[in-house]
Amino acid sequence: MSACDPKRTTDDYLDDQDAIQRWIDECVKREPLAFTTTAKLFKSWKTWCERANHYQGTEAAFADELVEKGFERHRKEFGRGFKGIMLAMIAEMNFGNDGA
Repeated sequence: MSACDPKRTTDDYLDDQDAIQRWIDECVKREPLAFTTTAKLFKSWKTWCERANHYQGTEAAFADELVEKGFERHRKEFGRGFKGIMLAMIAEMNFGNDGA
């Protein structure tokens, strides 16, 4: 298949979509009062991608993907990020592992 093949492009796109969802499932928690900067989330995404041998893309594209997944952009005095999301290891430290 050539690099310009529409099927390959579609398959690659779907793989990318699945990758971001896998990262969400594995690495973040939805917490209504949480706020996490885009930079911290992207750092986690980059680490996940390196381990999975997956292309990470740009921080801007990553943020757009989070919006498509239903996360809300928000700006605070110390940075831009997202409401209602936190890294899973932080959530477990703050709230315990309650199975949620």
